Amino acid sequence: MDFTDYPSPELTETPSGEIEWESSLDELLGDLVGAFADVLLPAMIQAELDEQQKLIESRDYCSTIIRQAAFVESLLQWAIIEEIESYREADLSNSEQNVIEQMGNEPKVYMANALGLLTDSEYEAYTKLMGTRNDVAHNWWMTFSDEEQEHFEHVAERVYQTLEAVQEDIDFS
Repeated sequence: MDFTDYPSPELTETPSGEIEWESSLDELLGDLVGAFADVLLPAMIQAELDEQQKLIESRDYCSTIIRQAAFVESLLQWAIIEEIESYREADLSNSEQNVIEQMGNEPKVYMANALGLLTDSEYEAYTKLMGTRNDVAHNWWMTFSDEEQEHFEHVAERVYQTLEAVQEDIDFS
């Protein structure tokens, strides 16, 4: 059996000129980065953008998407911890934080949604980004059609542009 005999994965979102969840991406990243503007250093965001830009310039869109999804997931995880600490009016212990860190993506996004950290449209944008990450990450053969490659290029560039715009709009003071 040749590796080309394996079926190609289905895309989470069919490629098109406009991906429906893109309009919510600005809001999602803006809210997550903005929530931590008092502790995030502009240099941290710039370093992330620099790494993403290198991957995009080398046309490594799959790695870019995996990196972007991990970055957004980390921000969401941080938001969950902050929200629970705010509610409890006390810091979470290391073991409590570890529980949240070890949660899978699906329970993590459900928890964030239940805590009111995500609007419905942000929830959709987040799950679409994670679904695209899964499309990439769970195809270890890394064989994609031209259509899938175009989709991944579009998503990687769109998330990069959104994060870049958010960085410019956030007041880090």
